[in-house]
Amino acid sequence: MLPRRNSARALLAAYLVVAVVAVVAEIFHSPLADVASWFAAPLLAELVLVSTNPPRPRPVILVMGAFSLTFLATIAGDLLDGPAGFLALLGLLTLTQACYVAAFWGLWRASLVRTSPRWLIGYGILFTVGVFAVREGSGPWFWALLAYGVLVAATAILASALGLSAGFGGALYFVSATLAVMHRFTPGWDKPGLAFWIALTLLAAQALIALGVVRRWQAALPAPAPREAVGTTID
Repeated sequence: MLPRRNSARALLAAYLVVAVVAVVAEIFHSPLADVASWFAAPLLAELVLVSTNPPRPRPVILVMGAFSLTFLATIAGDLLDGPAGFLALLGLLTLTQACYVAAFWGLWRASLVRTSPRWLIGYGILFTVGVFAVREGSGPWFWALLAYGVLVAATAILASALGLSAGFGGALYFVSATLAVMHRFTPGWDKPGLAFWIALTLLAAQALIALGVVRRWQAALPAPAPREAVGTTID
């Protein structure tokens, strides 16, 4: 479902433009990919903001916080180098996932955990593959990556409570995070073309989750003002 408010639809259109620029720039290995990605999460945070009315429910506030942390993580990952840069990136992304989990935790009964638990096998397989893929190359980062992976998996599963499209977005988020970690720490996975798929899945995932949040909590449009009756008066 598209947002009801025109301002939110305009923000969604702007996000789509930014996403296209980011993934196309990634194909050509252009620095524009990094610059475009800076605008993605703030646009989604603003989309959620303008689609809801105060006082906003706790899940909405937490999701906007998650998008804000994603923005900070993107900046840190692009501007900081070395172990300090990766520590800032991983720390902010872990906090991002913690916000998502806290936002959707109250909805877990509507998620795959209760509705289709057999699908959890697929998430478990992907998680296990990721763990074994990075175990040797991640060194001292392994336990931090493991904690991050658990939170990403929880986000992916709980997002399904918002509907099919948001659940698909959560799954894409899990795939994107797994590919990103393997791209960095798994020998043979540092291929340039993989960055395109990481960016594409991440941008699609964030948009689907944001739309799922909007679909559940967006405010109704104001009722149109009553039209005055038109007629003639006979004195």
